[in-house]
Order: sequence, then C-alpha cells, then structure tokens
Amino acid sequence: MLIIMTVLISLFALFVVMFLVQYRAYNRSRCIRVIYENNTYGMIKRTLLEEFIFSGSITKFFRSSGWVTVGVDPTRKTNHGHLRERRGIVTC
Repeated sequence: MLIIMTVLISLFALFVVMFLVQYRAYNRSRCIRVIYENNTYGMIKRTLLEEFIFSGSITKFFRSSGWVTVGVDPTRKTNHGHLRERRGIVTC
C-alpha cells in the first residue's frame, strides 16, 4: 500500500510540474521582449505592441528574426489602428 501511495504522489508531482512548465511557456508566448526609451528591458503583451510603438514608449522589440529598431527597420503597416496581415489569402 505504501508503494502505491508513493507512486501516486510522484505521478501527481510530475503532473503539477509539467502543467506549470506548459503554463509558463504559454504565457511567455503571448508576450514580446522590448527595450523602452530609457534603455531598460521588459516584456509586454503582443496585443499592446502597436500602441507602445506609436506612443514612442519603446525603441526596439524582439521578433523571430532578431531585434527590430522602431523607425528604422520595417514593421507592419497599419490601417486605422489595426495591423494589416502581410500574408495573402490563398484559395484552391
């Protein structure tokens, strides 16, 4: 009986650790690394990136291709405050 309880507790602990790792990865994927105008680093929600760019609060942000300097490197164009998708729609 003691062995069964030890195994169950170990499995539960493993489940909790796996859940916390996935939860942290999920939350980090919704954020983006930025450098503020005072040269400090931080993270903001992806949905707020456009607002921070236009307010001048950030000077750089990080995307998969590397650091992007606001006002120097190309970013997506806007259409009345909404990001326009660069990918075209393909129909078969």
